[in-house]
Amino acid sequence: MQSQLLQRALHAHRAGHTRQAEVLCKQILASNPQHPDALHLLGALELQDGEPLRAIELIGKACQLQPRNWAFLANLAQAFFALQRYADAGAAFRTAAGLKRDNPELQIGAANCLALQGQFTDAERALRKIARRFPAAASAWFNLANTVCDQG
Repeated sequence: MQSQLLQRALHAHRAGHTRQAEVLCKQILASNPQHPDALHLLGALELQDGEPLRAIELIGKACQLQPRNWAFLANLAQAFFALQRYADAGAAFRTAAGLKRDNPELQIGAANCLALQGQFTDAERALRKIARRFPAAASAWFNLANTVCDQG
């Protein structure tokens, strides 16, 4: 039953019916407060609604239940980023990138967090490495250029 509700919630979310997805997630959590996917989706919905603190609480619980889920960690990083908690966001991005090594965006997120903390040399080094490894990743080159410009 919970898997059917989750599928309906995911479908509703993808279709842009966020309130319906929220209601379905809350139904799942009413019977199983430790359901990691429902916690994560509800947290993602909170982040979309501009509630990053609530998102961190929900997605953080999901991450505790599934600490090796890179997608959960990536959304947790986005929630920290929304609050300008760049050190926390960078740590979450780095952990996610370590689990999903073929995703340059996670590594770029971590590098951008370094730059936003004023660690431009480290950010540049990381972005050069990412650009070499993923030469087709335009965002790596774009962020590298910004980081170089930020250093004058």
